[in-house]
Amino acid sequence: MSRILLRFTPAARGHLRSIGRHTEETWGTEQRDRYLSQLYTGFEEIRKAPKLGRNRDELYPGMRSKRVQEHIVYYFVEKSQIVIAGVLHGRMDPSRHL
Repeated sequence: MSRILLRFTPAARGHLRSIGRHTEETWGTEQRDRYLSQLYTGFEEIRKAPKLGRNRDELYPGMRSKRVQEHIVYYFVEKSQIVIAGVLHGRMDPSRHL
């Protein structure tokens, strides 16, 4: 069985940088590291079981989402990879920010 890879879009990488910056400014470096680690654990869970996420065809055909802590990870399942399209706070409207 081949390993499914994770790929992050430039937007998703930007979201993660913003999340890290905000968390560090608000709660400090240790909490930033802890929170980002939790998000990456969530990405790994998606990689292992990509179909468990909610179908989000209303946003984009083939898109799925999964809550990880206070954020929602939006992603696509492709043959040999999971494409992380965005990581938005649960209060954000994905139709405006993806």
